Amino acid sequence: MATVCWASTVGWRHVSISNVTIARDQSKSLPRYQRKGLDFLYVIRGEAVHQCRADDFVLGVSDTLSFDAMLAHGFTEICSEEVEVITVW
Repeated sequence: MATVCWASTVGWRHVSISNVTIARDQSKSLPRYQRKGLDFLYVIRGEAVHQCRADDFVLGVSDTLSFDAMLAHGFTEICSEEVEVITVW
């Protein structure tokens, strides 16, 4: 995981960049998240279903998803053996 901080005209901004791999057998206990800010996901390999509030998004290789992180969100199903994503928030 890499973390980058920078100064802007409206104060300090914090960005967290993570490379996350989730195996299908871990999908029985996938967490839900909710926090201030924006989230961006990029799928490197695999396929999974990501839910934002009540909307489901099936994501595959090279798909992206950007959303308000205040919406309850998280992966609900890992469709392939593993999914690997880059997350930025």
